[in-house]
Amino acid sequence: MACVSIATLFIKKGVGRPRPNYAALVEVVAQSPALAAGSAGALGGHPRTSFPSAHSSHAMAAFGFFALVVWGDAARRVGPLWARNLAGMVALLSMACAIWVGMTRIQDYWHHPDDVFAGWALGALCAKIGYAAQSTAAHDEPAAAGSDVQLLMSPMHKV
Repeated sequence: MACVSIATLFIKKGVGRPRPNYAALVEVVAQSPALAAGSAGALGGHPRTSFPSAHSSHAMAAFGFFALVVWGDAARRVGPLWARNLAGMVALLSMACAIWVGMTRIQDYWHHPDDVFAGWALGALCAKIGYAAQSTAAHDEPAAAGSDVQLLMSPMHKV
């Protein structure tokens, strides 16, 4: 999540694209003395930080990572077919949740469609990087002394 947060923040600051509701936000800030003295953040977002959508990138990173973990576990699972199918359905449902979050950003007029697509792409990339790092670290760990893996691999163990 830190990866996607930092990347989204730097891209937002670098691009500085106005939101679709930029004119309305500026008008509300100009009409309200309390908001004019403070920041537009009190309205739920800054008017010039539209690209990429942070909601979309964070949702895709979180739900995408979860889907990769569930899908990877299902692929390695030996057991009934229904259990693997259920895991696949859970992975697809989590991806549907990430897509739903992005669609609400467009529907509520906080982001342009390409803001959301860029957020999804950034989130998916960070989810894949996080999953690759997690799965590599899990395979590189040596077995703990006295663990089941070590006991099964010892020459004295009789099956």
